[in-house]
Amino acid sequence: MVIIRLLRTGLLLGLALISLRAIPLMAAGSPPHAPTTRTIQWADRTWNVRSWPGGPGPNNWCDTVDCVWVDSNGALHLTIRYINGQWYATEVSTRDLTNFGEHRFYVEGPIDDLDPNVVLGLFLYSDINDNDIEELDVEFATWGDPDPAAPEGKYTTWYQNAIGDQYTFDVNLNGAYTTHAIDWQPTQVDFESLHGFYDTPPNASYIIAQWSTSNPNVIPIPEDEMRVHMNLWLYSGQPPTDGQEVEIVIHDFKGPPEIPTNLQASDGAFTDRVTLSWDGVPTATSYQVYRAESETGPKTLLGSTTATTFDDTTADYDRTYVYWVTGVNGQGEGWFSDSDTGWRAIPMDVSITLTNTTDVTLSWPDQSAACQYDVYRDLTPYFDPATLTPAASLTPPDSTHTFANDAGNPAENHYYLVQAIGCTDAHASPSNRTGEFDFALTPGS
Repeated sequence: MVIIRLLRTGLLLGLALISLRAIPLMAAGSPPHAPTTRTIQWADRTWNVRSWPGGPGPNNWCDTVDCVWVDSNGALHLTIRYINGQWYATEVSTRDLTNFGEHRFYVEGPIDDLDPNVVLGLFLYSDINDNDIEELDVEFATWGDPDPAAPEGKYTTWYQNAIGDQYTFDVNLNGAYTTHAIDWQPTQVDFESLHGFYDTPPNASYIIAQWSTSNPNVIPIPEDEMRVHMNLWLYSGQPPTDGQEVEIVIHDFKGPPEIPTNLQASDGAFTDRVTLSWDGVPTATSYQVYRAESETGPKTLLGSTTATTFDDTTADYDRTYVYWVTGVNGQGEGWFSDSDTGWRAIPMDVSITLTNTTDVTLSWPDQSAACQYDVYRDLTPYFDPATLTPAASLTPPDSTHTFANDAGNPAENHYYLVQAIGCTDAHASPSNRTGEFDFALTPGS
């Protein structure tokens, strides 16, 4: 297969992150598989590969390994391909939602000299609100205009299906490599395009374009459920004017972290804390932990950690809390994890005394968080209180109970446990286990 490079000559700045090439019109390939959504791992993230037809364009979209793949060097390839008499575009999007922060794309290729019908899009996008589109775009195209003087670059904000603010600019590369950023913040969105691969421009000569909008009517909010997208497509679905297939290679993307998974909060396992744990994500350098009193209540930031565990020592006894975790890195803070509930047990320390040779008395400090004490007794040390009816139920401040005639028979021993029933959420907080003769219990005995 003959490959014709379309890259312009010139000084190459930085590492190669995106390249574009043309392939003869009749290149071989297999048709895309539409029924399922394929995923790929790239840039330490999971990406969905689009397969269903439709806009923009409209286009057909290919999700096979002939059209979208990650090479042995970790670079992502997007293509426009001619397969079995039809043209196919390609698009990938992040599995996870994104959040406020900087989203930076690194591009190698002649974005100032694309075919008039070819569009490269780097953008944040959502259509959850009954197809009311929210979008922040960096696009390179002349939108079918063959005039070499037509501007190639465009920054656009879309809000509820309408173009909000827009800025167009000429792109005159002095090398093959460029960096493009969308810095999405609550009150402003900053766009930037640079020559070379940089997080900040070394000096003003590296700046291709910069533009900002602070119009509150066109700035999305995280609840719009934005995702990162990249696509390579055909304007109005029209073939390239030169009849050539197109390939773009994307080597890196940086943005706020993916969402932590498998959050677990302890349910009454500890009297001094609620312990949280979660699965970390490679794009995060630290994590923020949030708490609320209900699923829809206001979230309070409890603290941050570089570990994947956190102890909430400020939780009240017997109160069910809802927890979330986010990842943080140099680009910003990611979106919230799925929630989990957890609660802190009421401290219960039961002691046992022989009132006389036949009677056993249990006692414990009265706890202000408790509204009831359930006392359990059984002939086996490690009984399950859930299978028993309480031998007694006491109302605070009563915090002692005597079992007459439990002592004195060497052939029959009794074992005890007291549960505090909380006043707030009625959780049962168990005490230590103790026995008739107050000896240490050994599991399995």
